[in-house]
Parts: sequence; C-alpha cells; structure tokens
Amino acid sequence: MNPENSILSDLGSGSKKIKHYTQVVPQTVNHFYLYGDIEDDIEKYCDLLNVLKTGSELDTVILYINSEGGSMRMALQIINSMLSSECRTVTSLDGEACSAATMIFLAGEEYIVNDNCSFMMHTYSGAMRGKGNELFSQLEHVHSSVKKVLRKFYAKILTEKELDQLSEGRDIWMDSDELIERLDKNNNNPVNEDIAASPSVKPSTAKKKTSKKKTSKKKTS
Repeated sequence: MNPENSILSDLGSGSKKIKHYTQVVPQTVNHFYLYGDIEDDIEKYCDLLNVLKTGSELDTVILYINSEGGSMRMALQIINSMLSSECRTVTSLDGEACSAATMIFLAGEEYIVNDNCSFMMHTYSGAMRGKGNELFSQLEHVHSSVKKVLRKFYAKILTEKELDQLSEGRDIWMDSDELIERLDKNNNNPVNEDIAASPSVKPSTAKKKTSKKKTSKKKTS
C-alpha cells in the first residue's frame, strides 16, 4: 500500500464532525410617524431622539413622513440624531414632504418612496425681533448657515442651477417618480429589497438601498 494513502486512511477513520453552534441575535425595528407640522417642542420627539441615540447597529428606525414642514431648529435636532445614530435609518415618503420635512427624509440612509406623493423644497422663512444691529447680525448668520444646510442635503437631488434658484426663493416641487429618478441618478437609491427582509416592515414603491455614510458619527442638517 502507498504510505501516503495509508496516512489518509488513518485520518479518515474515526473522524468526527466539527461542532456547530447557533447564535440568535435580536433585531429591533422601531416605527415612528412624522405626520403633521414639525413643532418646536422637544418633548414631542423625545422617544424618537432617544431610540436614535441609544440604539445599536442591529436596530432599524423607520420614519414615515407626511408633513408640510415646520421648525427648522427641531428638524435639525432630529437630523443630527439620525446622522450620529448607530441604527439603520430608513425614511418613507408617505404623502407629502415640504420644507424641513424634506431634509429629514434625505437624512435617511435608505429611502422608501410611495406612489402619488409630493416633495417640495424651498429656502427658509421666519420672523425676528430685536434692535437693528441684532437683527442684522442674526439675519446674516441665519442666511449663511441655512444656505449651507440646504446645499448639503439638496445637492443629493438638485443641480447647481437649481440650488442657486432655491437660494433666490424658488419653490421646487417633485412627484414620486421624479424623486426616485433623481435619487437613482445620484446613487442615492431608494430601498425595497433589504427592507422587505424584515417581517415587520412592508416595502412601498421604491427601488434600492443606498450605502451608509459615516462622518464623525453622522451627518448634520
């Protein structure tokens, strides 16, 4: 007998299967509904902010949006929490998103775009009180910072010309089809298949998943 074959024969006899262990990892899907005005009321959004801040990368937060916008200050806090969160964040356009609500939508890592929805972007509006020099200083700051924020998020779906028009006061509207087209064009693809893998999540009309970008912890708006 060939010595080499003899060694192989000895190794094969009495060999056992390697041990196999199964680990079950819990996954949590959190659903929040941002319907109606975005109010300047921190208590209203505490649960959402807490889940975003304390969740792990095994958790998913799905934010359903049907809002005409509202407080920029509150919207920015929600956005900052989304961008610094370890959770997988998914935003779903359920009806209409206008103004600050559009930036919250675009802050998601993945998107669901339902049929027959509206998406409206514009520059800021508001009111100020105070002495003349205070008003001037505040207006300069607000104009500069908001312009930077708008460009950061809307550059995902708008051209340079449209961004300039937005700053000059133009309202820009899109329907579901155009929004999906713009997101796809800039590789910010809406999600469908990955979200469908979660039994408690129902996918809407949309397409693909966008890769997660991380800054220090996440984006800001």
